[in-house]
Amino acid sequence: MHLADGTLPPLHCAVYFAIVLPLVIAGIWRLRRNLAEHGIEYLKLFLVMMAIVFVLSAWHIPVPVAGSCSHPCGTPLAGLVLSVPEVFLLSFCVLVVQALYGHGGFTTLGANTLSLAFIPAVLSYIARRYVLQSENRTFRNALLFIIGVVGDLGVYLTTSFELAIAWGGLSIVKILKLAMTTFMLYMPVQLPISLIDGIVTMKLFDYIMSKFAIIRTESMRVG
Repeated sequence: MHLADGTLPPLHCAVYFAIVLPLVIAGIWRLRRNLAEHGIEYLKLFLVMMAIVFVLSAWHIPVPVAGSCSHPCGTPLAGLVLSVPEVFLLSFCVLVVQALYGHGGFTTLGANTLSLAFIPAVLSYIARRYVLQSENRTFRNALLFIIGVVGDLGVYLTTSFELAIAWGGLSIVKILKLAMTTFMLYMPVQLPISLIDGIVTMKLFDYIMSKFAIIRTESMRVG
């Protein structure tokens, strides 16, 4: 997911940054609102989630053909306890720090933020209500595991399309073929790693719920 500088054309980098920037700004606004409402407890929650995403996504298993690497993501879990814009803010902050020591690039920050945050945040947004309202522990754990696995794979699907759009020109068929080829190149390493994201999401969600009661409040249900 950490596309390096030079991997994407400058125009593509600018477009992805233009897409992500409003969401990051919305994340700042949403974080400020939640801090005003919940105080220091919400700040602790946000920082804990940032630390989890940072540690998991700092793993670095190179995928040379794709010009990137494989690793767990943590953003499926973050999307279950934070709003969608806050996941974008968190992802952007994590990627800036990682780019400082050569893990990912600065010109590709927009593309990397979009891939790290988009599908996990939206998937978790859709599934959060079912997770919080479920009284069947087996169903709940299975759903959390699926969210973690699918959200993780979604990160690499987005990255594959970003690369395919850069390489495929104006041909939709070629872009689709390149995206699927790139995605499959990730799979020998990423598919087993996605199981780690599933286990992390399943195991840590209840622990975080027990430590941060605000997750169960009306303001944390969805959004």
